[in-house]
Amino acid sequence: MKFLIRRWKCIGISGMILLTLCCLAFSTYKYIVWNERDECFARLAKEYNVDPTFISIGNAVQEQLQPELKYGMGQSETHSVLSRIAPIQTSSLGRSIDGGLVELIYIKVCRYPENNLTYMITYSNEGTFQEIRLYWDD
Repeated sequence: MKFLIRRWKCIGISGMILLTLCCLAFSTYKYIVWNERDECFARLAKEYNVDPTFISIGNAVQEQLQPELKYGMGQSETHSVLSRIAPIQTSSLGRSIDGGLVELIYIKVCRYPENNLTYMITYSNEGTFQEIRLYWDD
């Protein structure tokens, strides 16, 4: 009986140590991401001459791209324009009410994905560019 109690104590202590290490690793990662966000946003804010916030930087980038994003552009042309800022990653959100495609575009301006700029792009049911919006999912 004492052997079983000792065994369960060891398992419990090992579990607590493992949980503590996991929490420490997660907290460290989040701390690094937040610090990188501050540095990245400060750099981008200086480049675009705006406040170092997601909204300000996102709107400044969108204003810079707006003249190049024209109604009727194809999806690959739209991706080409957006990738002039930084590499992009796309994710389909599905279809709009009128049957057009809706996708998220992540512009990789920072090191960590949590800090990237995200835009929602709407295409017509013919597959041509209609609208771009800054996407805030926090």
